[in-house]
Amino acid sequence: MMPIGSIPLLKLAVIASLDDLEGSMRKITVALLLIVFGCGIAGSGWSAYQGRDNVAKASSLVASHLLAFDAEPALDLSSFLARGEDAEKVLTADLLEMQSADWSGAETKKDAAIEFTSRAISVIRTYTRFRMSNLQVGLTKRRLLAEEGALAQETDPSLRDLASHRLQSYKDKYVEQLRNFNHLTTAIGMHCEMLLIANDGIKVVFGESMGLDVPTQEFMKQLL
Repeated sequence: MMPIGSIPLLKLAVIASLDDLEGSMRKITVALLLIVFGCGIAGSGWSAYQGRDNVAKASSLVASHLLAFDAEPALDLSSFLARGEDAEKVLTADLLEMQSADWSGAETKKDAAIEFTSRAISVIRTYTRFRMSNLQVGLTKRRLLAEEGALAQETDPSLRDLASHRLQSYKDKYVEQLRNFNHLTTAIGMHCEMLLIANDGIKVVFGESMGLDVPTQEFMKQLL
């Protein structure tokens, strides 16, 4: 049987042990909260940093695509089209990544970066079609003029009839291509305007140094 005098000492030992256990649990809980909170901040910081990097990449790709023929006058259309497709793929991948990332605490930056990248893709895609359509219209116009000249010089009635049909075919083709070109002219103006607006948003949330450079903005304004 335990001596009576030892009972208070035992109680004190138990209470001390419980206090130590409670203190340890508190420390563990605080540590876990700090880890979770830290991960949240790190995740948000990474997303914001990555978004900034993606914005810079989108700005560069838009500039290089729109000003491609100014920088490389001898650039052929096939290379231009290939570059446009590659730029679209890169930016689409970035867009999907940003949409799925955790931007907790940086939602404004998320919205601005996603909007800017989405508009950049539209501008690159539409400008590619615009340049291709412009080339097609030019080639058909030259062929149309050649056919008009050939018809004017043709004296054989049967050959004149064939030349007339050929000329009409090119006229119809030219009208269709010109209609498509006018549509794309309107479209590229609209997409450029939307990207310029998104660019203003980028400068507000990421800083004035971010977004499209001045030459690119001026070029886009000419397309409005």
